[in-house]
Amino acid sequence: MRFIRGPVIGALATCMALSSTLTGSAVAGAAQAAPDARTTQTAFGLAATGYGTRVQGGSVPAESGRTAFSIIACTKLAGLEKRNQLAGVNLEGVRVKGISTQQKTTRETSARNGKAVSARSLTKVTSVGVGSAITGLKISGLRLRTRAFHDDRGFRTEREVSFADITLNGVPVLNTGSPGDVIDVPGVATVTFLGGRSQRSRTGARVSAKGLRIELDGTNTVITVGSAFSRITNKVPAGVLGGFGRAGNARVLDGTIVSGKLAVQILPCQGTNGEWIRNPTARLALPGTLVIGGAVGSARGDQFSKTKAYGQTRGKIARAAIGGKGLVIKAIKAQANVRKDGNRLIKTAKGTSVGSITVNGNPRSVPAAGQTVNLAGVQVTGRKVVRTKFGIRVIALQVKIRGVETKVNLGEAFTRITPN
Repeated sequence: MRFIRGPVIGALATCMALSSTLTGSAVAGAAQAAPDARTTQTAFGLAATGYGTRVQGGSVPAESGRTAFSIIACTKLAGLEKRNQLAGVNLEGVRVKGISTQQKTTRETSARNGKAVSARSLTKVTSVGVGSAITGLKISGLRLRTRAFHDDRGFRTEREVSFADITLNGVPVLNTGSPGDVIDVPGVATVTFLGGRSQRSRTGARVSAKGLRIELDGTNTVITVGSAFSRITNKVPAGVLGGFGRAGNARVLDGTIVSGKLAVQILPCQGTNGEWIRNPTARLALPGTLVIGGAVGSARGDQFSKTKAYGQTRGKIARAAIGGKGLVIKAIKAQANVRKDGNRLIKTAKGTSVGSITVNGNPRSVPAAGQTVNLAGVQVTGRKVVRTKFGIRVIALQVKIRGVETKVNLGEAFTRITPN
């Protein structure tokens, strides 16, 4: 690991002085839907994602939105394409310009390796600036590319992480940019060059690429710049499993947080061999609005044959204190279950429950499904269940806090099994 330390420059330090609330503002952007293309069925589950930036920690109590995020959710179809782009985003002194993401599922033939099926992801960032536009750190031409594929040689992966140039205080920085390298500007930020990971086996392959991790001094805030991911698997005889369990999803519309997804656990398209996989988060706090403890997202599933499979997702919260007015809700759980039996899909919310609701220690009844009640200035709506052709979505409770324009889903689960 190489550390490159730059001098502390007044203009740079001044520019990077952060307010207590971190906010991100998009300069300009557009999302593009790919034109209709001929698709073909494959024997594989394919998935690809990419994004430009993500902010975590510090004054951001839940995960922020991922800019220029684009995804091909797990599918068996080749010939799909998704794109997104954003002209720029400003994150309190960190400027990211020219973000574009692209994902594809392809089927191709080469003389050397025969027929191949691939999941591809590409993320490009024109420039990343930290501190002063003149005297700060600038990284140009960030490119991340991943490919997970199967050909005559089996499951394989490809990965690329590259930069055009790096300057600090207007001076080129040489012999850096490899995974693990660090540029440290004292009192301002620490920038770590990332890399990625690859895994492959007899049943599939996955590969990820990451660009930069920027840790802002004095804030415990981490900004990830650039991500690409691809995956392929042959363990999809019954179709494609999908969905997520998450403890909650907050939308604070006063400028503090646009969205925050808490303790999200994705259900992999091939399943989990029947084992629960979990993503716990100890605590979430939105001062004066919401405090959540014991948050866990979980998922499990398996595929046994072309006609038998199942998937389950859960979102759980041990305790939620809402609105600062004595409203406490305990033992919240949303659960979404889908089982394939022959040509039938059985979809249920069995396992969804709320343990108790109290206001200043006094018990209150849990609202019935779809019922809305007012408790301590908070609108609380009971269980919401939406069934679709291939899946089911469940929200254990939804709360709206008047005065701060806040909507929070407490306990969420979504599960589906699709043919392709």
